[in-house]
Amino acid sequence: CLQYPMECPDGCGVKLTRGALAAHRQVCDKSFEECPICGDRFPLGTLSAHRKEKAEFHAELLEAKLAEKEAASKESFSVSKCLVSVDDQLKKLATKTQVTTHAARLTKVEEQVSSLKEQIAGQQQTLASWKITDWARCRRKYPKGKQHFSSYFSLGGVPTFYASVYPNGKDDDGPDQISLYLYCEKHVHVKFRFIVGDKSNSELDSFLGVPSRIHNGWGNKSVTLGTETIRDDTLEIKVELVKVSSVV
Repeated sequence: CLQYPMECPDGCGVKLTRGALAAHRQVCDKSFEECPICGDRFPLGTLSAHRKEKAEFHAELLEAKLAEKEAASKESFSVSKCLVSVDDQLKKLATKTQVTTHAARLTKVEEQVSSLKEQIAGQQQTLASWKITDWARCRRKYPKGKQHFSSYFSLGGVPTFYASVYPNGKDDDGPDQISLYLYCEKHVHVKFRFIVGDKSNSELDSFLGVPSRIHNGWGNKSVTLGTETIRDDTLEIKVELVKVSSVV
């Protein structure tokens, strides 16, 4: 009897009549499987073909997802697992007879995977070093109240950090004291500390890169330089990152 009541025999839990079973199987959750990368649904047994066909598209999705994540070891580990999945897809494609046809695509995807791995490594970078050689000349060049800027450096996947030092101090600094500041051209919330020589300063917490403000930074004033801090007329200033997050 087509009106006989029953539950879906595939186990989705829907109650229906026997006459509606064929139509139900066209939309039943148990009749499909979902791609773990792009989220599209496909009839059972077709996911493998989808992965081979959309390998390049999946790599682009992974790159986009990576850009949205913060620099955290747990997130990096998750993206690394996705990269392993993409590597596996490339190996499967390489075993097919159509390898010549897909050569250009394979090369492009491999470049994207390499770029993603470099981004992960960049996100894990938490220490930058700035060495100022000829320190005595630097102090003569920048009198009290004048600052000397570093080049750009990367921390936590953000490549637009830079630092400054007042070689003869700022405002009421003493004769053997300097002032240090950290800046960023991207609007970020950052926790960090300066290390001068072997001495680590207190942790700082600030918002950097506020729009429309030039050289908006945060740092330490009145940092005393000991005789052992300057080695071979070179001052080394390190910036240790504790945490960084983008501000939208």
